[in-house]
Amino acid sequence: MNQILHIIYPQIGQNIGGNDLYSLELCEMIDSYSESKSTILYTRKGGFSDLIKNRKIKTIFLDEKKNSLIKSVFLLKDIVEKLQPKIIHTHGYDSNYLVSLYKIFQKLLHWPKIDCAYVTTTHGWIKQPFNILLKTFYDYLTIPFFDGIIVVDPKQIKVVNWWKNKHALVRHMKTAVKMSSPKVVQKYINSNKLVMSSKKDSACLSFIGRLSSEKRVDLAIDVYKELLKIKPKWGFLIIGAGSQQEYVVSTLKKTNDERIVFMGYKSNIEEELYNIDILLIVSDSEGCPRVALEAMSSRTLVVTRDVGYMKKLVGKNERGLLLTSNNSQKIAKEIITFVSQSNKKINEILLNAERYVIKNHSPEKFVTKYLDFYDEVLKKTSKYVD
Repeated sequence: MNQILHIIYPQIGQNIGGNDLYSLELCEMIDSYSESKSTILYTRKGGFSDLIKNRKIKTIFLDEKKNSLIKSVFLLKDIVEKLQPKIIHTHGYDSNYLVSLYKIFQKLLHWPKIDCAYVTTTHGWIKQPFNILLKTFYDYLTIPFFDGIIVVDPKQIKVVNWWKNKHALVRHMKTAVKMSSPKVVQKYINSNKLVMSSKKDSACLSFIGRLSSEKRVDLAIDVYKELLKIKPKWGFLIIGAGSQQEYVVSTLKKTNDERIVFMGYKSNIEEELYNIDILLIVSDSEGCPRVALEAMSSRTLVVTRDVGYMKKLVGKNERGLLLTSNNSQKIAKEIITFVSQSNKKINEILLNAERYVIKNHSPEKFVTKYLDFYDEVLKKTSKYVD
């Protein structure tokens, strides 16, 4: 294998989505750990384009503002013919639409066939709001155009098998995350915050993620309000940006509570993770959220609803707390009960979480699996390609 073309439609504006960052790091790891070379085709300027300026990765900019989807297909044709990639890997809805349309045009207009395989990463159904649900449905309609489908949540495999073409390979791939730097870890240990339960009376709860309806920041705020009735010294940190940012700002203005801090979007949350005690994930839908892995690797307690891959991640409460309710009052009670365990038990849970991420989600271990999957897809594709 030589050239791999990754197609990314980054988040709009200065925000850098977890999937965007994950895709970038995947490319960098492939270049570092193999002879294959990655090229990123991206379509939007903003936070992501600023981030990749100082990276060594090769990039191509295809401006979606200047080019319609149809025009982008013709431009992609020129890029592919010039680059001659062995793998074209899409990341996200819009990139899937682009490649699917490219393959349709290739067949109808008798464009030259390129000896390559098409791979996509799918993150599963998002049930709300309706426009995103519709995009998810359209995304599944593109699955038959791909030779390899990577799922981040093993529960998706059954659904993807129903949509895929008969030759395509489906594989569950764990999300990888770079471990926290030794300097930050040492700073954390020196600050005597290793045992979260030692700060039970003044702990810091946090919500970190995109401020969109499916992430349920509204529920996270309600949970905090319930917690305050029992633990009035607890603080609440919100990091993120998105369509519900106005709701968050207006809600916090009404409460006028100094214990709640809204930081907006942050590209690097590593140090923040060492200043919080609990990461709260109350989304209606998830794959394998990067922030959960980052929290676990920094020994921050993850409290989560049973969505996507989260049950597998935290286990039977041995690496975090898996909630049994989506009611704010009940969630608050579950959190209080959980953190009321002994310091020794809490410390054991946090260490279990860190070790689990190091063992199962470190970049070095997962990049080989990606390359092996690419090779497998290429070999299978060459047998049935016309």
